[in-house]
Amino acid sequence: MKIYLKSCSLFEVKTAVEYGLIDGISFMSEDRDDPCVATDNDFAAIARSNCGPTFILSGEKTAEKILEESRELIRLGPNTIIKVKLSLEALKACKILSSQQIPVAVYGISNTAQALIAARSGAEFLFLAPNQHTNQEQNLGKKPNDELLKQHGYNAQLIASRTNDMQSLHAQIQSGIQAIEVDYSQLLKLVDA
Repeated sequence: MKIYLKSCSLFEVKTAVEYGLIDGISFMSEDRDDPCVATDNDFAAIARSNCGPTFILSGEKTAEKILEESRELIRLGPNTIIKVKLSLEALKACKILSSQQIPVAVYGISNTAQALIAARSGAEFLFLAPNQHTNQEQNLGKKPNDELLKQHGYNAQLIASRTNDMQSLHAQIQSGIQAIEVDYSQLLKLVDA
């Protein structure tokens, strides 16, 4: 199972990388849903300190604007993954970006159809909406999530989006999910559990 740290703190990222605790970073942004309160939030420095995927959210709503912002974001490093919220416009941008070999992650996925459609559009990473990943039978079919995608010819990685309680986090892990997104305090609690 892969672990992606949701953070915007250079200290948190460097510490997690130094101890070998994470496989990548999912940035928290100052002007998005999860505000960044860290004072050491130099995105370029954080991206350079990580050798795994670095998910950076595009907050734009139209495909044209997502593509425009993506051109700027991919300059942060070769491991930058553009992260977009599931919508028709985002799927259009995903299709274009993936055709240009630019990796894309789609978040906010809450059911099987959305997962398959996002994968069809070229998303390499699928962030499942919180609490949509603990009961695979109800939410993403009776087969394990990754098997369902592979059955349809897609090789996207399923990631359980950050949840606020440790019980849900452990349920995600026990469900066999491919990857989880955690904040720094959750990461430390996993180590100390």
